[in-house]
Amino acid sequence: MMKSKWSWSLIIAVIFVLTAVFLVSAGEGLETVEEARYAFHAGEYQEAEELWQQVLELENYHWEANFFLGMTYLRLNDYQAGVEYMSEAYQLRPEDYSTLVNYARLLYRNQQREEAREVLQEVPEDMREQDEQYYNLRGLLAMAEDDLERATASLEIAVEINPDNYHVRNNLGLANIRKGNFADAVDHLEEAVAQEPAEAYIYNNLGVAYENLTELEPARENYERALELDPDYERAELNLERVTARLEN
Repeated sequence: MMKSKWSWSLIIAVIFVLTAVFLVSAGEGLETVEEARYAFHAGEYQEAEELWQQVLELENYHWEANFFLGMTYLRLNDYQAGVEYMSEAYQLRPEDYSTLVNYARLLYRNQQREEAREVLQEVPEDMREQDEQYYNLRGLLAMAEDDLERATASLEIAVEINPDNYHVRNNLGLANIRKGNFADAVDHLEEAVAQEPAEAYIYNNLGVAYENLTELEPARENYERALELDPDYERAELNLERVTARLEN
């Protein structure tokens, strides 16, 4: 009888210790998740990477950790690593809108365009206007195929959904430049620089649109602004040299 009581006491003690360890681990995991979220949204991507990796060590099939590691590597321009982690997030939540769109975006950035198209097609129709991302990415994929009609149509829908996204405005401006619709390109790119006046590439694109309208002085001003923001921007430097020579002749 005494032996039986001792056995039960030992079992209860072991269960108590294991429960305590589990609760401590769970508490540490939740705290690390909060720190990782904060680091990502604060733009501290190296720190976010380390913290989300710690979360995965505690729980390998953690959708949020895989998703945000994918997004972190997207911000760090490590698209291959981003694809790998977002693929895991996709396996865990294959019908999640944000996962589908950002998985397709990473595949596109990683030059896996056919795979990106396939993933994008999985976005349910009733979710496609949830925000501008689906149509923006569809427009970029169409532009990569030189299907400029479909590209501009998709990007116009994206702008309708969110007219304040300067990335989408810039993309629509580029599509119009490639179509030869330079006046429309100027309209969208002027709106883009008004929304985000610190991006050199938008000023360069705006300069290209003005130059193709033979409005050389505004073109030069925009190339110069691009170089003020990014003195190492070789394309803007070449464009500035060309338009300056045209103005002097």
